[in-house]
Order: sequence, then C-alpha cells, then structure tokens
Amino acid sequence: MSVVDEHGSLTEDAIDAGRPWAFVPTRSILGPDEQVCPELRRTGDGQLALLAYTSLERLVDSCGPDQPWVLVPVDWFDRIHAECRFDTIALNLALPAECRQREYRDWPGKPEDWND
Repeated sequence: MSVVDEHGSLTEDAIDAGRPWAFVPTRSILGPDEQVCPELRRTGDGQLALLAYTSLERLVDSCGPDQPWVLVPVDWFDRIHAECRFDTIALNLALPAECRQREYRDWPGKPEDWND
C-alpha cells in the first residue's frame, strides 16, 4: 500500500500500526515519488476542507471508486495544513455524485491495488 513520506511524495514504506492513519482523497497521481496534492473542497459555509476517511470502504462509499487517495498519519495533518491552508477537516463526508471523480484509471487508488 502506498503512503506519503515526510516530503509529501509517494513511497512504499511500511505502515506503523501504532499510529492513527487516515485515507485522504487526492488529485490525480501518476506514480511513486510524485508530489501528492490533497483534494480540498468548499463547505456550504465557504470553508476550505481537507477530506479524510477512517477506512478505505468509507472513502469509496463517500467519494466513489474512481477517487485517487493516499494513506497518511493523522499527526501529519498539521504539515498538510501548513502547505494547503485548509480551514477544517471533514471526516467521512459523503460527496454528492456530481462532485465525485469519474473514470480514474491510474495508480494508486484502483480497486485492484487495495489489497497490495
């Protein structure tokens, strides 16, 4: 499974089971070592929100099967905030169908890669 390293790039590092992790939707990613940009959304009251999900199943149910994603340690949200300046974190938020990514066919985030 791919995770984000301390520089914001994809890596194949092992996941430390002692830390809390979150699945974060991203813009399209082409492969390892590419800079990762989280998918930020505006809330109804105009705040910029970082989307985060507690499980892959919740991400897929909420964003659709074509949404690219990465797995990040929760304690890195401050780092993401420093780069992206979001206002809030939207946890397990279901996106309306018209706001979901469609026909994403690149790595990572494809259903066939989920169990790697």
